[in-house]
Amino acid sequence: MATSGRDARRTFVRPSPRTGPCRTAPVSFYNEIGTGWKRREHAVFERILVALDGSPNAQKALERAVVVAKGTGTRVLGLVHVRPSLYTMAYAYGYPAAAGAPGWSLAEQLAESMRQAAERSRELLDEAEAYVRAQGLTDVQVVKHAEEGPVVKAIIDTVRRGGYDLLVLGSRGMGRAAGLLLGSVTQSVTANLPCSVLIVDMDDDEAKAKEKEG
Repeated sequence: MATSGRDARRTFVRPSPRTGPCRTAPVSFYNEIGTGWKRREHAVFERILVALDGSPNAQKALERAVVVAKGTGTRVLGLVHVRPSLYTMAYAYGYPAAAGAPGWSLAEQLAESMRQAAERSRELLDEAEAYVRAQGLTDVQVVKHAEEGPVVKAIIDTVRRGGYDLLVLGSRGMGRAAGLLLGSVTQSVTANLPCSVLIVDMDDDEAKAKEKEG
């Protein structure tokens, strides 16, 4: 099935070096599912992990992951959000511009920031789970991963621990995460990632519209 240039820009699948090519053509993957693929006896991707960060592009990645899950008989849909570590917070508060409430000690500022970050992480994951259920995926097990630390390492560790065979993430909202996972400089990292990677992009006009809505 032919696909347009727009589809090619918005969706990219990198097969896992360990598992080999996907059973479907990388560019036409979502097009074919979207036009009514029948559920296969054996799912193409039984365990999917979606990286979230609260950005419009991450939401788009979640939406695409739901489409894949519906079309391939996915059993487990993982949701991962990575919040800053204590080290990152402490580094940020080393700058005068990052000073917290008057009269608060550094320890109090860090503790409050960590608490807020953890709370926001739970909210993002709960909202994502609610979205998945609202799309009718009642037979899919949703697993929420609230992680802390360097984004790329945390995501890769989650993939390995959960035995996921597809990682889905947005190309914009995750900052440099998508680039690090696919860039030539870090091919050694992706070579050790035991799953396929799907990068979901947004057109510039669509991204700007989402930002205005937010």
